[in-house]
Amino acid sequence: MVTNFTNHIVGGKASFNKDSKDDRQLLIDYVLHSSDISNLIRPLHIYRIWCDVLFEEYLQQGDEEKKNGLPVSPYMDRDSTDQVRMSINFVDFIGLPLFGAIAKAFPDVKFFMERLKENRAFWAEKRGQKVFIYLFGLFGLFY
Repeated sequence: MVTNFTNHIVGGKASFNKDSKDDRQLLIDYVLHSSDISNLIRPLHIYRIWCDVLFEEYLQQGDEEKKNGLPVSPYMDRDSTDQVRMSINFVDFIGLPLFGAIAKAFPDVKFFMERLKENRAFWAEKRGQKVFIYLFGLFGLFY
């Protein structure tokens, strides 16, 4: 999706044609996907809450998969998943390409990239350290 967006909206091999139904749909799809993961570009205190809520959701799914004798999905095994590594990878492989293309296409929102880099830096500082999870006003310790 990022490659299609970059080529058509940002002006790679082709260019965006506002009269093209396909190009308009691609833009809508991209904006919708960006909205879905917009927690990546929220202020750190909001971003952290979303990270923890989503991480706990993933772990609960893994718990259910184990309980039902199913293979545990990647990044959802409570015994082996590392929130720091997972968060950095999500920023690097999903967030940076997605919001980078948006910032290139729409220069007025380049602040997205600064916020994304700040949030990634938070996790980079935590690499190799214990991370406290903040979830609904309760603190817990995650290794």
